Amino acid sequence: MEYVVLRFRADNPGTWLFHCHIEWHIEGGLNMVIIEAPDVMQKRIRVPQQILDHCKAAGIPTAGNAAGRQGYDLKGAPEGPYPYPLGWTSKAKGAMAGCILSALVGFASILWYGWSSQQSYRPVATTDDNELNTAENS
Repeated sequence: MEYVVLRFRADNPGTWLFHCHIEWHIEGGLNMVIIEAPDVMQKRIRVPQQILDHCKAAGIPTAGNAAGRQGYDLKGAPEGPYPYPLGWTSKAKGAMAGCILSALVGFASILWYGWSSQQSYRPVATTDDNELNTAENS
C-alpha cells in the first residue's frame, strides 16, 4: 500500500477537514478530520447547549475520547474506515464494463445520428449560387 507523511505546524486548535475539492472523493471517504490540540480545544471552545441536548437525546457521549471514555480506552468507538481492497474487485469490474458499454453506445448513437441526418439535408442557395445561376442564364 502507498502512504504519505504530512508534517505541519499544529498551532491552531480545532477540528479541520482535510480534503480535495472533487466531490466524489469526499463521497468515497477520501477525506479525514484532523483534531488538533484537543485538550486546548476543550478549554477554549464552548459547545452550545442546544448541541449538547441533541447529543444527550441521541445517546451520544459529550465527554471523553472518540468512544466517550477516558484516556486511550477506545472500546465501543466506531470502526473504520477500512482500506480499499487491492486489485480489481467484481464490483469494480462491473463498473468498468458498464462505463465501457455506455461509452460505446454513446459513440454509436452519435455516429448513427450524424450519418442518418446527412441524407435529409437539402442544399441551400446562397448569394454566390444565385449570382452564378443568373450569370449562366444570361
